[in-house]
Amino acid sequence: MERIWNKTKGVFRKGQREVMKVSKIGKMKFDCSALQRERQRLLTELGDLVCRLVDEGRLQDDDVTAKVRGIQHLSEQITTAEREMRDLSDGKPTEVPSPADDSNAEH
Repeated sequence: MERIWNKTKGVFRKGQREVMKVSKIGKMKFDCSALQRERQRLLTELGDLVCRLVDEGRLQDDDVTAKVRGIQHLSEQITTAEREMRDLSDGKPTEVPSPADDSNAEH
């Protein structure tokens, strides 16, 4: 009977160690995720700062300026798309492109 009890305790301890290991891994993943979110927030702030410095003429680098201009172009496209979606939601008529407009599109 004692042998069964000792075996049971051993299995229980092994299970306990596994639960602790899985718990620790889960906490580490959670912590790592929080660090990644903070890193992404700081990168976003850095990007905003760089864009502002380029716009103010205080940062002049051809590669950086090209990226900032690309971001500005995308922002304009997003604003246009959001306005079109809002107009559609409000029931305003929208302009339908003619087939001639599609002739310049890449295939």
